[in-house]
Amino acid sequence: MTEVSLNDGNLKSRAQKGGITVVVFLVIQTLTSIATQVTLARFMQPEAFGKLAMAMFIVMIYGFLINTQGDKYIIQTKENISEKINVIITYELLLAVALVIFVYLTTPLLMKLINREGLVFVVQWLALSYLVAPFQKIRTSLEKNIFMFKSKLASFIGQISGSILVVTLAIYGFGIYALIVWMIAIPLLDVLALVFISRFKVRFKFSGHILKEVYAFTLPIIGASVLIYFVGNVDYYIVGEFSGYTKLGYYWLAFQLSQYLLKVKTAINSVLLPAFAHPESKEEKCRMFDMAIRLTATVYVLPALIILILGKYFILLVYGEKWLPSLIPLKIFLVIVVVKAVSGNAGPLLYSLGKTRQDLKLAIINAITLPVFVVIGTYYYGIVGAAVGVMLSAGFSAFYGFAKYISPETGKSIFYYYHKSVLFLAAIWGVLLIKDNLFVVDNLYFDSVFIVVAGFAYILLFRTELLSILEMVIARTEGKKT
Repeated sequence: MTEVSLNDGNLKSRAQKGGITVVVFLVIQTLTSIATQVTLARFMQPEAFGKLAMAMFIVMIYGFLINTQGDKYIIQTKENISEKINVIITYELLLAVALVIFVYLTTPLLMKLINREGLVFVVQWLALSYLVAPFQKIRTSLEKNIFMFKSKLASFIGQISGSILVVTLAIYGFGIYALIVWMIAIPLLDVLALVFISRFKVRFKFSGHILKEVYAFTLPIIGASVLIYFVGNVDYYIVGEFSGYTKLGYYWLAFQLSQYLLKVKTAINSVLLPAFAHPESKEEKCRMFDMAIRLTATVYVLPALIILILGKYFILLVYGEKWLPSLIPLKIFLVIVVVKAVSGNAGPLLYSLGKTRQDLKLAIINAITLPVFVVIGTYYYGIVGAAVGVMLSAGFSAFYGFAKYISPETGKSIFYYYHKSVLFLAAIWGVLLIKDNLFVVDNLYFDSVFIVVAGFAYILLFRTELLSILEMVIARTEGKKT
């Protein structure tokens, strides 16, 4: 795969097309993931999902030890792309083999120490995914030049194939083993598709010089990633300790539904990072950033609005009555998703300016605030309190991060970036609280009228951004016709 030279016009066109491509694929993949989750939830009990959540929390902490975050380094570098990707793959694979052996030998003792002996085999099997992860760096060879269709086609193939496999296993009663296969099969099938689609030639090679360059750029990102993951998932452990596997299963479902939307944002960032990296002008980067913020808020407020008002009917219709305890945490998590999705644009902008240390600093803040809020919330209010704790920590981190790192670069305040989305959702939630607690109204007629009124208000509030999205879609469609 050779690097493509992009001028400003070509860059803008390819970034827009890449963004639309990502959204289309991610919508399909998200719907597939939700359909898969719905099927699994129908055939399995919340306890199985609770066990998977606890095991994944443990496994993924180990996994960060082998991730060099080298894809972010590759996006910034200008030469010897294939060689550097191969060096990163070789190094990460060596670490992965060593880590799998370590996990298999130490997991029985570790699970005994934390009184989770029943999770030994789950953790050991999930650790096999470490051997696949290094080869996913092949995707960088496509995304550096914004070849998003090929990149997302591979992940789409992995998602669809893995979903078909796990649903088949669940129907035939494989229980938690089906969930284990799900976690391993999707990245494996993704890598196989990547190798075929990209035609990238994997050549095992080691270079201390290249690895030194990689770590010089990514060490703050790695540190931040470890802290962010630990802090972002320690609530699983806390909820499991205080409330047991079944309540953790409810909490997991709510969290995972919200995370599908954040995965879309992660994929969009794969377009934003190379798009921000190409322009030399800081002013141009900031203009692109402001547009990304407005479009992100517009897209993410809509699902949050729908679930806030119609979430009960969604849970009953899709998952069944047994999953209703997930409803309030789901509503809270979708508000968190809006805040995180908007703040998620900050990373690509700052990386393109050569700044990575802010991730680690913000992760440290999260590491302090989130466990405290979640422990207090879970102890007094169960899984609802845990979700509120996550919201308080995420909101503080996002607002502080914008005030500290983004406003000095762009010259715009936090209010400029968040006022529409936060005030709109706060107003919706306020009406719902009055309805449920003061008037005690709970019927489909009221909710139907409310969603129509709220939808009209949404269109008026975000009309400029909606028109921009529509213009991009039309331009993309006309481009295909010509």
